[in-house]
Amino acid sequence: MKYKQIMIAGLGALLVLSGCKRSSDDTKITDAKGIEAGDYDIQLPFESSDSRVNHRKTSGSMNDVYEIGAGLMSRSKDHFSPDSYLVQEGQVLTYSKTKNLLASQSEDNSNGLNPKKDEAFDTGNGMVKNPAIVTDIYELDFIKNKEIKGLSVALVLQDTFSEDAKTEAGVPYQKKTKMDSKKLRLYGEEAGRKLISYLRKQPQVGDDMPIYIALFLANSSDETLPGSYFADAYFTSRSKEFSDIDEEWVMFPSSRAEELDSATLAQFKNISKSIEDFLPEDVGFIGQGRFNDKKLDELRITVSIQAKDHVECVAVIQRLNALLNDLSNQDMVLKVDVQSNRETIAVLNRKEGTSKITVTMLI
Repeated sequence: MKYKQIMIAGLGALLVLSGCKRSSDDTKITDAKGIEAGDYDIQLPFESSDSRVNHRKTSGSMNDVYEIGAGLMSRSKDHFSPDSYLVQEGQVLTYSKTKNLLASQSEDNSNGLNPKKDEAFDTGNGMVKNPAIVTDIYELDFIKNKEIKGLSVALVLQDTFSEDAKTEAGVPYQKKTKMDSKKLRLYGEEAGRKLISYLRKQPQVGDDMPIYIALFLANSSDETLPGSYFADAYFTSRSKEFSDIDEEWVMFPSSRAEELDSATLAQFKNISKSIEDFLPEDVGFIGQGRFNDKKLDELRITVSIQAKDHVECVAVIQRLNALLNDLSNQDMVLKVDVQSNRETIAVLNRKEGTSKITVTMLI
């Protein structure tokens, strides 16, 4: 009986402590600051977007999912300063609203952003049926005094469509048709303006709220690379023209990387060769470079080794840390993921405008 009383008292104390801890956490939830200077603070308490479940299903690879969100937040800073606004996941476009917008135009759904189902669509490179050109919509809300004071939206498009077809011999295959780039741009602009008109009718938005919209092309041809933004516009109370965005992701090494930045590619190859010579077994050394206005502003490198012990891992990381100083372009962000047997063992980062490399060991 005495043992039971002790247990009950202990449980009571745990419940009290748990209650105290929860109360303490609740007080902290009002404070969340950006990690880096110039980052947005997140509006708290955090509210998930009702339409978030769409993104993984409709935006293609996770490369695109991350790039769309990060790119939209970064580009929004030109219109909504992190010094003046908090940011939250979109609360205007609910799941049901987004689902209707991503559907085909019809008598029952005049807001649909995709072509009518009963009409063949001219891609500029052939006719296709029921193309899903607009595949997703991302929304960010910008907050002042706990009220939405601005919106950013990314309209995600694809330019390649598959249809069931048969050869002359009757053999079935998947016919792929790629939309002409000029037609895609015009379609994206029209869909963007239609989306702006729809948003203006929402009670949280109205006629005068500033809205930034960017058009993103998902990379359907190569899931190893993210897609890219290709046009944007900033709407206040009046209509605005869309401007070009010259953004492109490129594999390192590749002929395209050679064409855009031969100096960085040569340095990349030298580092790769040095790491390969450093180890007795095969090494994977692959990069993804993002170019804006034909200038490399971010390089991500994945190094894959097959280390047999801890010392070998440390040796590779130390050697790589020294070699990365040979990448002379300091106007880019550098991110290096070092993996051994498919597990990340270290991350090396270099910020734009500095030569200092930060190493985070995970073993």
